[in-house]
Amino acid sequence: MEEDQTIRAAVLKSDLKSIFCAGIDFSEFMKGPESFAAYWRTIRKVFDTIYSSRLNTAASMHGHSLGLGCVLGMACQDRFMIRGAAPGVGSLFGSLGHDGAAAPPPPTSKPPTIGLNEVAVGVPVPEWLVELFGMITSEEMDAFVIRYLEGRNTVPREAQVETMRVIRRRFLEQFRAMEEADVANITRYVQAEEAQAVLRESMAKLASKARRA
Repeated sequence: MEEDQTIRAAVLKSDLKSIFCAGIDFSEFMKGPESFAAYWRTIRKVFDTIYSSRLNTAASMHGHSLGLGCVLGMACQDRFMIRGAAPGVGSLFGSLGHDGAAAPPPPTSKPPTIGLNEVAVGVPVPEWLVELFGMITSEEMDAFVIRYLEGRNTVPREAQVETMRVIRRRFLEQFRAMEEADVANITRYVQAEEAQAVLRESMAKLASKARRA
């Protein structure tokens, strides 16, 4: 997509009914330091790919967006969410606000939640994510998001790409420079017994819930 100059925009979305992204697979936290470090590097690479893209990117966050889902949404230039989304466990912020038209809430018994849940399992929020939180706001849905990107695509491409490159350059430089320290730090906390105990308990609850379903 990056090489195809006929493509101007990309929408990050999910086909699941009420979930944009449920977050990181907890089982990855329990496979040992080398395995987790490699996994975390992959997550960083995915974030970097989206954040540094020349494309106009937007996340259509129609449902629950926990942990990694929140991170992927923030990697995009714009993010849209159902009005009334509630902050999730361990969230550093509330629903992502936006002054544009709002899509009506879906007919579900529980409103979608968004936020980081790392703290709840004994893992600190990485420094680069804290930094990113201070830089971001937004809201809303697939058809609306596509119309929005179509509007952005009407401006001259080269000027738009260069402007976004400059806007995002400082954070990207910081994000890439701290990779080794970030991977080492998050891996250390994930492997701590406190975090592992919480993760084992969470995994057991998920397994029990799956058996009842």
